[in-house]
Amino acid sequence: MKHGPNALIGRDLPVVCIATRTRDPTSVLKYEKTSATFQEVTARSGRVIAIAIQGDSQIASQVEHTIYIPPAPEPSSPSSRSSPCNSSPTTSPSAAAAT
Repeated sequence: MKHGPNALIGRDLPVVCIATRTRDPTSVLKYEKTSATFQEVTARSGRVIAIAIQGDSQIASQVEHTIYIPPAPEPSSPSSRSSPCNSSPTTSPSAAAAT
């Protein structure tokens, strides 16, 4: 995580992480990096809500809340793709020009 998002971490703004994995080595690596992010957020008194695969007991010990989803077949598993999630407000260039 970068300095800007770190400034937002606190008790009032929970961080939601998607922490799923398959047997694919790339998926396992992403899962481990996500786990490191959990630790970074909680070290700053942040609240973490994780979305994880049913049966993943490792996640529950690292986060405040866990939402479990059933495992998906390998080809449609979300961890086979990387999709960043960002809910912070942004200003489009056209909106900035209008002000």
